Amino acid sequence: MATIRWFGAAAEAAGCDIEPTAAATLGEALAAARATRPALVAVLVRCSVLLDGVRAADPATAVGPGATIDVLPPFAGG
Repeated sequence: MATIRWFGAAAEAAGCDIEPTAAATLGEALAAARATRPALVAVLVRCSVLLDGVRAADPATAVGPGATIDVLPPFAGG
């Protein structure tokens, strides 16, 4: 199992801050989340995604057991 951590507007759309996923790829993990929570569709297009602390944009990126996927919407301020 891997873990998805949702932040800010993504957490609000997901309805939680953290959840497990058994997905084999980044694309599968995010597609499963979108399928069950339509509010995530509009939010995810603006988000940055990190896999174990490294930016990941390719949906085919493998997600191993114990991995952490961070979903970060744009933040205001600086």
